Amino acid sequence: MEAGREADRAGLPLIVHATYLEGAKDAIRAGARLLVHSVSDQEVDDEFLDLAREAGTFYNPTLIVSEGYHEVRAGIFREDRYPLDCVDGATLEKARRTPEVQSSVDPEEVALSARNLEVQAELMARNLRRVHGSGIPVVMGTDAGNPHTLHGPSVHLELEAMQEAGLSPHQVLVAATLHGARAMGLGEEVGSLEAGKSADLLVLQEDPLEDVRAFRTLTKLVVGGELHPRDTFLPREGGR
Repeated sequence: MEAGREADRAGLPLIVHATYLEGAKDAIRAGARLLVHSVSDQEVDDEFLDLAREAGTFYNPTLIVSEGYHEVRAGIFREDRYPLDCVDGATLEKARRTPEVQSSVDPEEVALSARNLEVQAELMARNLRRVHGSGIPVVMGTDAGNPHTLHGPSVHLELEAMQEAGLSPHQVLVAATLHGARAMGLGEEVGSLEAGKSADLLVLQEDPLEDVRAFRTLTKLVVGGELHPRDTFLPREGGR
């Protein structure tokens, strides 16, 4: 509660890492604007939903971050999951060295990790569906910087995981744009295509309202009112 009071005195939003149901409730009571990570210890209940809805709290599920920890534990790097050309060379090299660095792997521990990951993923998906269905605004975020949750490609994995969990492509798109802006207190400035707002645009080859995997077909970007090829923003040797 003291953190909430201090944030309020400073005029700052309270954003809370919340993976346990009771802790998430306490965070909302303390004034949390945004809960980061899924509630993943048990199913959300009516009390949590009522608290979050009444407070206008945003929910950021970060569905994929645990998969990266499992990959490291298993000593693998599943390159086929990622569009890797947007990752800088040094980071990519480190990720590819995972089998070498994690040279000692306990098969039983890896099998247990895989089972736990499957159970957790199912619980987080159920909670996401219930939270969204209760009218609580959902935000897309990745927690990038964690093991194998790479800046850039992890956005694609999170978008797709939210769709697989049961949100429609349109609902995922709103979570990644307008709700994200509102969660950061920027909803009047960015987050949707409206008169008076700032907006950069993505040019895709496929329709993201049919399937969010369409974001993997990005060809051009409109930034600051100017059209640029996608390659303009990719990492270059020796820097960006």
